[in-house]
Amino acid sequence: MTEEEVVLERLKLIACGGVPAGVVAETLSRVIAFCHKKGKGDAGKKLLYCCLDTLTKIWRSCVRDMNDIRLYQELDMVQLQFSCCYAVMRRYQDLVFAYENVLRFKNMASLAVRERNRIYHSNGMREILKLSEAHNEMADREAEGIWHNSPGRYMGDAVYRKKLAADAEFYEQFPKEAAFTEITWEKVRKAIPDNSAVIEYFLCDEDEYGSNGTEPPLDIYIVCKKNNCCTLKKEVISDGKSVMQAAGRFVSAFRKESAERSPFSQNLDNTRKELLGRYLYRWLIEPVLAHIQGVRRLFIAPDRDLMNLPFEILKDDDAVRLGTEYDVIQMECARDFLFCGQERISARGSLIIGEPQYEIPDRDRKAERILTDIPFSGVEARLIGGLCGSRCFTGSAASKNLLLSAEGYRNIHIATHGCFDSRQEAAYASCLAFAGAENWLQTGRKSGTYGNGLVTADEISRLNLHSVELAVISACNSGMNDILKNKGFHGLLGGFSAAGARYVISSLWAADDLAAAILMGYFYYEYMRKQEKPYTALKNAKEYIRKASTGRLKRDGWFTYMLEQDIDSKSRKLIRQYESGNESERPFENEVYWGGFICYRCN
Repeated sequence: MTEEEVVLERLKLIACGGVPAGVVAETLSRVIAFCHKKGKGDAGKKLLYCCLDTLTKIWRSCVRDMNDIRLYQELDMVQLQFSCCYAVMRRYQDLVFAYENVLRFKNMASLAVRERNRIYHSNGMREILKLSEAHNEMADREAEGIWHNSPGRYMGDAVYRKKLAADAEFYEQFPKEAAFTEITWEKVRKAIPDNSAVIEYFLCDEDEYGSNGTEPPLDIYIVCKKNNCCTLKKEVISDGKSVMQAAGRFVSAFRKESAERSPFSQNLDNTRKELLGRYLYRWLIEPVLAHIQGVRRLFIAPDRDLMNLPFEILKDDDAVRLGTEYDVIQMECARDFLFCGQERISARGSLIIGEPQYEIPDRDRKAERILTDIPFSGVEARLIGGLCGSRCFTGSAASKNLLLSAEGYRNIHIATHGCFDSRQEAAYASCLAFAGAENWLQTGRKSGTYGNGLVTADEISRLNLHSVELAVISACNSGMNDILKNKGFHGLLGGFSAAGARYVISSLWAADDLAAAILMGYFYYEYMRKQEKPYTALKNAKEYIRKASTGRLKRDGWFTYMLEQDIDSKSRKLIRQYESGNESERPFENEVYWGGFICYRCN
């Protein structure tokens, strides 16, 4: 049979009915590509609309699935089929139509989970189904796998069967006619804040069924809104794969340096980072500058490997950082402006947790500790508590139950150990450590008071945190995303995003304990006392710590304050070393100390 005959047979099969939606979408996506290749644009256009409608029905049906692993697997095919459709529409359809569908289909898994959780909470299903026990037991196992780097296989055992039963009940109880958020270009452009620009990146995989062997292009959609008037432009980077690889190398250099760095150590790889950073600026930023003149606030919505890129520290050829010229906020997609809830308006108070007592003294130590103490995280928590006028929870009081019952707070700050492992099967392969975590990691026995001491991002994602204006995760690798499966926000960032927090500040690499305490102290001075927006407060705090000399830090009382705190002798010695340094030196000037902290707009 000829290619055209195959196409006609497939269309006849679909017309007969009874074909699964996934097969319909895959068939249509192939036929669309064929039609445009043969110059039959009108026929392809009609099929394109049909295919997009079918893909929408598929992902909306998937939100009834409480099993995130299965949900992600089902949506992988939706994402693949949309890529095929997009490769056609970017050539033959108008700009608005193409971008509107990027808004609808980019990072489908994240959108589906967000919608599922919103419907889940708004319909009171949490109380009706009481799924917490089954899912929390699985969360314990996932946490163990993350910390011990051992992906688990639980198929068939009693706990897994209990979770399957809960999933089945959730599927049956989920509203059959649930109302989904309508995502259109008209609604999004109205929701974008005035006098700002959105830079949306989208990697085009081209036709997965007929690649021409060239690198996939990276499309950049630029929305500039001034005086409530929006313009939409597009730029294309032809060598998208090379850009992605460069971004990965850039972030890896910082991650390696942050992991190997010790106090007063010299920069390990500055030349390579500077070179990569400037290449990335030329590729990703320079093409859009002509379209964003007159605005100072940039919302950057990256894709794939760019999800973990700190855009703010990219420099032009004059060594001027993007974050110096603009207020930079990163986000998953411009559609996120549509998910801004109203509960934050009446929310009050701040939940502040730091320096948990990982090992509760009821265990005879027989093995080396897994979790080391972070002494300045307690200093950080107490300092922030004073600036916020709120109690801070440290030591044995810093339990996981505080976070799991955090509904109703306006601000959340957590300073502790974080872990991210993209090798895990769990949808959110990350967790945070709280009081008693060491006991559980060593013995496998949960405490009646502290549980296992670990909270996975999966557990966080199921909370209702729509009251939260800002969540700060002052923990190593807390902002890392899984780029291999194109899920969008992942890990801890994805958990807080799915739970409804509006802004999240987290770190892309290992955070320096002392530098983080100073950075966060100044940030909360700007955020709480001066009432700055989270992204402006973070920008000002970064500028402060970057420029602060040893003499300035002494005059501002940082070292004196630290020495007045209850810290160990090793930490005191470190403070004394900084205090006695050259007064004109800038000890935290290097980007590795502050450049990994990113402000994300999530809802």
